[in-house]
Amino acid sequence: HRTRDDRALPAFGVRASADGFVLELPERWLEANPWTRMALKEETQTWAQAGFSFRLKASAAKGR
Repeated sequence: HRTRDDRALPAFGVRASADGFVLELPERWLEANPWTRMALKEETQTWAQAGFSFRLKASAAKGR
């Protein structure tokens, strides 16, 4: 149970994989939001139990 707020989301990417999805978020944003990172990692386990793949990928900042 997480609170909802109006914080802006970072630029992110989502792409389909053979059996699910890959979500790419900036590493700095994930470091600044450890609870969200943990929740997304837990989500990978839930997807796996259902027979699908959900992968969280941390990316370096663009333009560096």
